[in-house]
Amino acid sequence: MSRKLTSATTLDNLRKEAKRWLKALRENDAQARRRFETGYPNGPDEPALRDVQHALAREYEFENWTQLKQALAARPAPNTRANAIDRFLEYACPDHHIRSLPAHRMARHAAMRILEQNPAIARASIYTAAVCGEIEDVERLLRDRPQLADAKRAATGQDRSGSGGSYDFLGDLGGKDWEPLLFLCATRLPLAKSNDHAVLRRRRQSLYSPGPRHRRRRGGAPAASPPGRAGPPAARTRRRALRRAGDL
Repeated sequence: MSRKLTSATTLDNLRKEAKRWLKALRENDAQARRRFETGYPNGPDEPALRDVQHALAREYEFENWTQLKQALAARPAPNTRANAIDRFLEYACPDHHIRSLPAHRMARHAAMRILEQNPAIARASIYTAAVCGEIEDVERLLRDRPQLADAKRAATGQDRSGSGGSYDFLGDLGGKDWEPLLFLCATRLPLAKSNDHAVLRRRRQSLYSPGPRHRRRRGGAPAASPPGRAGPPAARTRRRALRRAGDL
């Protein structure tokens, strides 16, 4: 699998990823072994850390670990705030790239640390506001721009649709191109606002509400149906997402 360097890629993360990969190899993990043989076809049967680092560099289409480190060092300074938001949403809203209980716990703690260090993230966008339970911000944004309810977040990086591994989220997957409601459904943050049932209901209703673009106009299209009935395609999509998350 070919991978690309993104703003979330750091040498520290890659070193940790290589160590976890090596640990999985030593535990005879079949997926880790297949990945190693793909990245380093002539690698040793009992690889050391340097061999795993070499295989990791090959995944990024570099000849070796040294070239990968040089490429990281040569990059321009990243937008720290944007990088923090990307990582926060990655950790706070797990998908199939976070597969085990320890990985879920690690991601949740990492998201909380980022939020504690950067509290303004909670109001950075409709996506972070939905995740953090900032209902007033969500409602204000939707009043000003109702189309945000259906807007997918711009994302860069590799295709996320392939099979995932437990600790993929610590690599450089790039952002999720989800709608706000999907971020809300996926979040598992231990925040009072995020877990308050009344706030959750208001967030869900705000994001579900089809807004003025779906309301009946005199002589125009029919109004949106309430949850549980037929409605506009976008509303049905959001309703299905809620059902998958167990919130309806």
